[in-house]
Amino acid sequence: MLKEGTLKKAAIGLVLVAGVATGFWNARWYAFMYWIGGTVERLPNKPDQARLLGLRGEIRDDARRLWIEPDALALDIHLEQHSSNGFATKEDMTEYYWFVVVHAARGSKVADWERRIDNKLDEAELAALEAGGVGVHRRSRGGS
Repeated sequence: MLKEGTLKKAAIGLVLVAGVATGFWNARWYAFMYWIGGTVERLPNKPDQARLLGLRGEIRDDARRLWIEPDALALDIHLEQHSSNGFATKEDMTEYYWFVVVHAARGSKVADWERRIDNKLDEAELAALEAGGVGVHRRSRGGS
């Protein structure tokens, strides 16, 4: 027979182990969010096409390093064209810039990052990026 306190100690131990495991499980996602941000922020001001196309692989490698199954991620990487979100001087408020946008989701957890790039992309480059799996969202002709 078990002593009276043994069952209580086992239950407390089980709760502690479950709590640590849950904390570790969630901490991996927050570390992953931080790593995505670092990957996006390390992009040069004018990344070449190969660098933009390799972004998906880098992010999937980051997930793998944290024991997050890369296939379990809903990963959207695209270029988006819009103004500088009000962080520009008056002279260039009418100029539109390209931004690299990364959206990663796994269940209810979501991470979003974006970074402005100074590339002037022509239609051929945009088509090649789309063919390589990087989405392209152009600004509408009517404005923003």
